[in-house]
Amino acid sequence: MVPTGTAITNEQRTLRKCSCGWSNVTTHRGLRIHQGKAKCGGTSQMQSCTAPADQTSRRQSQVEHHSATVSDIAYGQTEEEHLSQQQEQLQHLVPTPHNEYQEETPSSETPSQTRKERPIRQPKVRWPKASDKEAWRSFDQDLHIILGKFLQGSVTTKLNLFGNIIYEEGKERFGERTGRKSTPREPGRREREIQNLVKERRSLRKAWRKAVDSEKEGLKALWAQIRTRLATLRRAERIRKRRSRKEKERAKFFQDPFKFTRSLLEEKKNGKLEATAQELEEYMINQLSDHERNIPLGSPGHVPRPAEPESQFDTTPPRLAEIRKVSIDLGYKQEKARLVLELRDSTDPFVKNNKASVRTGRKWRAEEAVDQAISRLMHKEVVGRTQSVRAGLGWGTATKFWSKASKKERKQLVIEEVVRSEEDLYKIKALSQPQQGQWTT
Repeated sequence: MVPTGTAITNEQRTLRKCSCGWSNVTTHRGLRIHQGKAKCGGTSQMQSCTAPADQTSRRQSQVEHHSATVSDIAYGQTEEEHLSQQQEQLQHLVPTPHNEYQEETPSSETPSQTRKERPIRQPKVRWPKASDKEAWRSFDQDLHIILGKFLQGSVTTKLNLFGNIIYEEGKERFGERTGRKSTPREPGRREREIQNLVKERRSLRKAWRKAVDSEKEGLKALWAQIRTRLATLRRAERIRKRRSRKEKERAKFFQDPFKFTRSLLEEKKNGKLEATAQELEEYMINQLSDHERNIPLGSPGHVPRPAEPESQFDTTPPRLAEIRKVSIDLGYKQEKARLVLELRDSTDPFVKNNKASVRTGRKWRAEEAVDQAISRLMHKEVVGRTQSVRAGLGWGTATKFWSKASKKERKQLVIEEVVRSEEDLYKIKALSQPQQGQWTT
């Protein structure tokens, strides 16, 4: 409760009363919500509030009360009678509201302890498709006539009846949406034949037990035929189920590759977590943290201490001469690889059949580098398109495969692969040199 002699704002909780007799400790917004749900009209607010002697009492809402105009209400008829008459006219369209909240008069309990009934979920309307413009146009025209005819009165009454009129009209015109009922799968021809053969085999086994010795040979031969037929049918059924399962798994993979891969690689979870958030947080802290991480480990006694390095670590950036050397080396190997491809793919049969060798250094041979590049390109085609970092499958520029490339494109692919392999060797060498204490050889 607010002390006497202070102004009450809309956000403060105080005892508020409605014209219908309802009262509760709530804000002005809570009172308006009650008036909208209970459809009491909100003709008066009857709030228990006072103001200082030198000030006038404040209005609890800056929104003016919107009432029906004189032309909408008959002569000698009050607004409440007019609203009740409208609701009787809309009784066949507007359902009885099930979502009215039952409020209890507060005594000693707080407003948060007041219980509210959960609204009953109404069935969904089977609305037409968005592309069916003719159905929506007809529905809009008829709804405009109905709303203009029956939607009258104050703003509060119009807002309360607007949604109900639309829902009832849509349900009456388009019907209700019913859930899908899964029909049981009927057994196929092969499955029915298997069931019949199993029954025949059981009957033959019972007959064999009761038969004399002269009849057992014939029953045994029939039993062997049924057994052979069952084995053939069951093997075909297993193949069919395996093929169907593969098709379903393939469809799931193409629909969402990441979800399918996660379902395969993720560890299956079972059971129910019954630990509190505090217990779970303490467990994760104990498992993933080290309380002694700030304490230095020191040198173990069984490991000998290495000798001092003879040459100091070179921390200077690469020199211009080193960069030029790498660039010249890559350019040299690129041109030699291009020469090998031109000799192999020459249109002159004498040059092509002569198999002339390209002279290079002792540590690197152009023919071997080209052959390795072609092998890597063929291997990439077998692997297919793969995911790059966090990008999804198919993101970025499409990879050009070796079998689908033209003669000119193949030459460019081989040269790029030779350069890429040499750059990888430089990266490996650069990573290994800091461990040796030097950047150059």
